[in-house]
Parts: sequence; structure tokens; C-alpha cells
Amino acid sequence: MVKKQILKNFVSAWLAKLIKLASAIYMVPVFISHMGKDAYGLIILLTTILSFSTLADIGIRAGVTRYMTKAMAVKDEKEFNTVFNTGMGIYLMIWFVLSVLLLASSVWMVEVFNIPSHYAKECVLLLRTYGVITLFWSFTTPLFGAVSSAANRYDLSNYRESIISTFSMVVLIAAIQFFNIGVTGWAVITVLTQVITAIAMIRVAYHLAPQLKLSMRYFDKSRVKELVQFGGIMLIGGWSRRMKIDADPLLISSIMGPGPIAMYRSGVAIPSHSRVLLGSFTGQISSVSTNLHAVGDDERFKQLFERGTKLTILMGIPVMACLVIFASDILTLWLGKSFSTAELEDAAKCLQGMALVDFCFYLEGSSYAILYAMNRLKFMTFTDVFLGITNLISSYFILKYSGLGVWSVI
Repeated sequence: MVKKQILKNFVSAWLAKLIKLASAIYMVPVFISHMGKDAYGLIILLTTILSFSTLADIGIRAGVTRYMTKAMAVKDEKEFNTVFNTGMGIYLMIWFVLSVLLLASSVWMVEVFNIPSHYAKECVLLLRTYGVITLFWSFTTPLFGAVSSAANRYDLSNYRESIISTFSMVVLIAAIQFFNIGVTGWAVITVLTQVITAIAMIRVAYHLAPQLKLSMRYFDKSRVKELVQFGGIMLIGGWSRRMKIDADPLLISSIMGPGPIAMYRSGVAIPSHSRVLLGSFTGQISSVSTNLHAVGDDERFKQLFERGTKLTILMGIPVMACLVIFASDILTLWLGKSFSTAELEDAAKCLQGMALVDFCFYLEGSSYAILYAMNRLKFMTFTDVFLGITNLISSYFILKYSGLGVWSVI
């Protein structure tokens, strides 16, 4: 039964990731040709800023998922609702604080990230409206998603993601091509998509866990420390990964403005989507590995690690080889009409560099899920922190003073 569910999770994850990959491949030239490089770069910048804000969850989702998994296994309804509502209470407080900070710093961000003057007022407005709304959903819906994770029903999340991603892509394409919606129009459609996603996640959560009760009477402040202690390691690890890869658009914009982000993102888009596609198996076995470790099934625990790692490496080798060898051909075929020859060359270097970086992820295999189950993430996390800080500092100075161009941040 467990093997069957893992297979369903894996297949549905591939479907969801393939749809997102196809959407990214199709949408990038549409955005650039109809909205321009600055507008597309601004969109990437906005999403990057908000993605960093969500890391302020202090790792709560990871802790909530782990303890809800245990509560569901022993059918402890009170524990389940206590963990869920304690997490929700913490999230709402974090959302309020971040919203105030975002409202207060929006003008400053426009200056720091070199936003062109004709986009300045629009960017401030979007940070104060789209940003606050997006943060709200980012700090409420993950807990309903955690119910699916705790129940090991990633397949339902993947089906939802596939359907909503397809709907969103169709609506965005029509709006951009026929109605010239601009960056504000993109934000409106994105918020509507977030609302639909939230409704779907809530319905699934109550279907999987009818015992779920959303009430602050279950909030237990004594459990906050427990959730934060486990999730804190996850938080530090998340920040380190952000510093190694996701901070690049912020560095680029602070030095060169949002326009060059379009070239950078075009180069790393395919490797980035390939990474989550190939990691769809190892990324969805944390619940299984936690259960196996909890019951002391060492043999199956070891097999899970070995098979997951072998599968990831075998898939990663041909992907890396194809992206490195055919980078220029891929980008010329895909974006030859959107970029100059020099820009395509830089984008190809970004693609090749990110493909090599991602191969290290494939070598990692299922080790993260195993260490997660054993609660042994400290060494890997603090190593990541050191490397993340090193990457952030060196990327800034190389980009600013080397004259190598956008690809140098890789």
C-alpha cells in the first residue's frame, strides 16, 4: 500500500512539474515580447522578494507536518488540532509583522533595486497590495497543505497544482496577448489564482482530516518552542539555499536593474524546473522515512535511501549532459527572437552553470529525507549556511567588479 502511494505521488508530481515546465517555456517569450524585459524582470523581482519573506515562518510548517504525521498515525485528534492551530496562530502573527515591514519599506526597496522611474509608483503599490495579500496566503495555506503531507497524499496536492497551473497559464496568456494587462494585471490574475488554490487546499484538508478544527482554543503556547526547535534547523537550511541560488535576482537588480534579470531567469529556468522534476521522488518521501524510522524498520529505511539516491543520480546524469552540451541550441530555438546574440550567449552560460550546480543536488539523492526523519540535519544545515554566505558575498563582488556579466553570479 505504501509503495503504491509513493508511486502515485511520484507520477502525479511529474505531471505537475511537467506542466509547470511547459508553462515556463511558453510564458517567458510571451512575457518578454508583449511586456518587455524590464516588466518581466520586475515580476521576477517581486516574486523573489516575497519568496524570501516566506522564510520568516521560522520552519513552522516542517515542525507542524512532522508532529501532525505522528498524531494521525496514532489517531490523536486533540494533538492534531493543537499542532495545527498553534502553527496557525504563529503564522498569523508573523504575517502581520511582515506586512507592516513591507508597507514601511516599499519605497526604500524601489530605490535599492534600481526600479526604473516609470515603474516606481506601480512597484510601490504592488508591494503594498499584491505583496501583503500574497504574504497572507503564504502564511495560511501551507498549514492546510501540511495536512496532505502528513497523510502522505502528495498526489492530491500535485493534481491540484496541475489543474490550477494550466488554468492560470491559459488566463495569463489570453490577458497578456489580447488585453495588454501589464504588471498590475499580472498581479490581479495571480491573486485570483491564489484564492482558488487556497479554497482547493482547504477542501482537501478537511476531506483528509475530518477531525480538523480551526479554532484558537486549541492554541497552546507551550508547544511553540517545540515546533520552533525542530523547524529552526529547517529555516536555517532554507535561508542558506536561498543565499546560494535564489538571491541572484536581488543581486542583479541592485547592481544592474531589473532588466538583466530577464536574461538570467531565462537561462536558469529549464534547469530549475528540471531540478524539481527529478527531485519529485526524493522530495515526497519524508513522511514515509519518518514513519519507518519511528517504528525502527532499519532495513526498509536503508532501502529507501539507496533506491531513492540511485534513481535520482540515474535521472540526473543525462539531463545534465543534454543541458550543458545543447545550451546554446536550446536558447536560440526558444528565445532567439527575444534576445540579441550576446544576450543569448550569456543566458546559455547561465543554463550550463546551473545544470552543473543542480547535478550536485542529484548526487545528494534522498539523503535529506533520511536526515529529516532522523532529526539529524544540523551538520548539513550549518555547512550550507557557511557556503551560502560565501556565495552571496563572492557573487556580489564578482558581478560588480569583474565585468563578466549576469552569468557570473552562477
